[in-house]
Amino acid sequence: MAWSLGLLGASVPAPAAAGSYDLLATQILTDNTSTEVEFLSAGVWADYEHLQIRMTPRIQWAGSATGGNVAVYLNDTTSTYACHFLRGNGSAVSSGTESGPYFNRAPYNNGTTEFGAIVLDILDINSTNKNTTMRALGGSSLSYSNWINLQSAAWFTTSQVTSIQIQSREATLGSGSRFSLYGLKASA
Repeated sequence: MAWSLGLLGASVPAPAAAGSYDLLATQILTDNTSTEVEFLSAGVWADYEHLQIRMTPRIQWAGSATGGNVAVYLNDTTSTYACHFLRGNGSAVSSGTESGPYFNRAPYNNGTTEFGAIVLDILDINSTNKNTTMRALGGSSLSYSNWINLQSAAWFTTSQVTSIQIQSREATLGSGSRFSLYGLKASA
C-alpha cells in the first residue's frame, strides 16, 4: 500500500505498521526466589537487528528500603560497561554514571503492590563489529518518590551476544515480575 504526496503526484511506500516488533519470549515470575531471568539466543534473535525487553519488575527484600536496581548483563556479569543516567521526579533532576548496567529503580515487595516499568532496547544485537549499546526508559512510583529515568550502557566487547541476564542488584526478583523479549527485524 502506498500513499500519495498530493500535488507532487508521487507515491512512497507506506510506513511500517505499528507493532512491527515480534514477541519472542515472556517470563512471569511465580515466586520471590528468582535470582535472575535469562534469555538465551540459540537462534531466537538471529534474524533480528534490535531487541527490546519490556519489564514490570519488583524486588523481593525484607529490609526497610523501598526500591532497588535492575541489572541487565550480556553474556556474563564480569564484563566492562559504561553506563549513564538522567532522572527526574518533577521537582529535581540528576545525572551521572553507574558502576554497572543498572536500569531504573524497582519497588521492593515488602507489602507494596507496586511494580516498576522499564523498556530496554538492545541495539544491533547481532553485530560483532562494534560494542553493543543498550538504552532504557523507565519509571516507578515508590512510596518515597516518583522517578522517570533515561539510561544507557555500552558493553565493551564485540563478542556475539548469546544470553541476556536480568537480575536484582540488591536481592531477588519478586513474584509477579514480568519480562517480555521482542525483536525488530532489519529493514529490507
